[in-house]
Amino acid sequence: MKSVLFPVLAGLLAVACGGPEDKESPASTATGPAASGARQGAAPSPGPRVEVAAPDRRIRGAIDNEALAETVDGWFQALGNKIRIRDFDGISDAFSEDLRAESLFPNVPIDELSAGGSSFELLPLGVERYRAPDPSRVLGKASFIESIEDRIGPLARLSQSRWRLTSASFQKEPNRGDVVKWGRAEASIHIVGHAVDRGTVVLDAKAVARIENREGDWVISALRLESRTLLYHRRPMFSEVSRAAGVAYDGLRYGESGNDGDGWNGAATADVDGDGLLDIFVPGAQRGFLYRNSGDGTFVEEAQTRGLFGTGGGTGAVFFDYDRDGDQDLAVGHVGWLDLANQPKGRALELYENDGKGRFKDVSRETLVGAHSIPAYSLTAFDANGDGFTDLFACGYGRMDFEINDSWIEASNGAPDLLLLNRGGKKFEDGTEAAGMGDKRWSYASAAADFDEDGDQDLYVANNFGTSRLWRNRGDGTFEDAAAELGVDVRGNVMGALWTDLNGDGRLDLYLSSPTSTSGTRLLGGVEERRGTAATQGMIQMANGNKVFLGTELEGGKAGFVRGDMGGTRSGWAWSAASPDIDLDGTRDIVCVNGFVTGELSGDT
Repeated sequence: MKSVLFPVLAGLLAVACGGPEDKESPASTATGPAASGARQGAAPSPGPRVEVAAPDRRIRGAIDNEALAETVDGWFQALGNKIRIRDFDGISDAFSEDLRAESLFPNVPIDELSAGGSSFELLPLGVERYRAPDPSRVLGKASFIESIEDRIGPLARLSQSRWRLTSASFQKEPNRGDVVKWGRAEASIHIVGHAVDRGTVVLDAKAVARIENREGDWVISALRLESRTLLYHRRPMFSEVSRAAGVAYDGLRYGESGNDGDGWNGAATADVDGDGLLDIFVPGAQRGFLYRNSGDGTFVEEAQTRGLFGTGGGTGAVFFDYDRDGDQDLAVGHVGWLDLANQPKGRALELYENDGKGRFKDVSRETLVGAHSIPAYSLTAFDANGDGFTDLFACGYGRMDFEINDSWIEASNGAPDLLLLNRGGKKFEDGTEAAGMGDKRWSYASAAADFDEDGDQDLYVANNFGTSRLWRNRGDGTFEDAAAELGVDVRGNVMGALWTDLNGDGRLDLYLSSPTSTSGTRLLGGVEERRGTAATQGMIQMANGNKVFLGTELEGGKAGFVRGDMGGTRSGWAWSAASPDIDLDGTRDIVCVNGFVTGELSGDT
């Protein structure tokens, strides 16, 4: 292994984690043989650590100030942005002249890494993970800044650099009223860099810092690394080929005139023309896009010639064979718009019938009886009543541009959900109330599966600004909400629901996508400490990211869930997820798309 990995890793680490040797601060005692050994590639000997004291709660003046913590969090984000654009003067200004710090990037012992030492782990797809040991050097300011510049300077680009405050406490200056003298801050650090022809380097670290307010400016005077992990992708796992494949469309950036809405989300795939190849439909604000698979790795956009150009404003599209004639038809939801009197208007759900050759005809008027005009952000096709014909469920969201949600934790003024029952492949009728599924929460996404293995299809509905529902099918065409009973009644900001088997036990697991907010978790955690778990537990769910619920057998043989701790839950502003086997090892992986407003810096999102 050493002979294979060493040449490649040596070159990569020289860019990502090598460069000139760390220069010791006057305070460091890591000299002599230990320092020499580290330079020669031997594992570093344990050295002195930077100590960061916390405000003494026994002394009057120790405070947890949320407003001040928000200021520091913004300051940390600014520091991350300065690293992202490699503003080394700005980075230097964030640290005091008497800084004592442990290096963000370890001087990786090449021999141990190449030989597969205890800190090294080879992951699927050729990814190498190195969990750095305790730092053996204490650096002064000049050496610390130089260590950052040496490691990120040679990289072709940095795609991410995030410093986020996770907790903070402060000490007021004695006899000076509300003047804060210093504080102790814990932060998460995430940096992603790309080296030319050498892959990707990812640093994840947890740090604790002493921050001081010196003449009105915050600076870091001490920095200790609590944990530090490096990932090396020696070659790209995926390559961006959208433009070459013919599926790239350059629209207006969000916020520009003509693109100030947040609808028109999602995509649907199916073999629309029966040639055995998957094609792609993507809704858009002004029109729809149908990318037909050419079979050679490229696609041709043919929405206009195939009858789907006029689907503008569509969202939450889904392919399904509604008339059981053997081809894939298309249903499209719509968000709507405001008219000149500032009243919400819009189009009802639409159904396009496939002629078997990949050409579509709008049959909405004659088939979708009672299909209301609702902002339908997601559609799910499943057999709700077990009659062999596929029904359609539309998640009713709301119109933020007309009326905002009436609660942040249990909103009830969303558009009503809609269950359309398929009557023999001829038409659809509104069966929502009869099925017991009437709801006016802000429903964002849904997913159907027989989670309890009783032979009928159940439905999970992910709600924003409120508690999500698990509609358990009674088998007679009616449903009951079992979310609270089974512990999957997640509250607020759930953007995606996915059924999959993550642990390979043959039972369906539930993966829910939800935004991660470091600031929200920190603030709500403080509220929980002061007011108790009952008052804030539901609110904390709104900020702590994606969630995994593993299917299990409860007492009495009933199907249920236990909360899973498998990782993969902090994905930024998460939307929907999929569960392919990316590395072909026989187990399911998770791919979760995330992001909000795309910008150059983290503050733009």
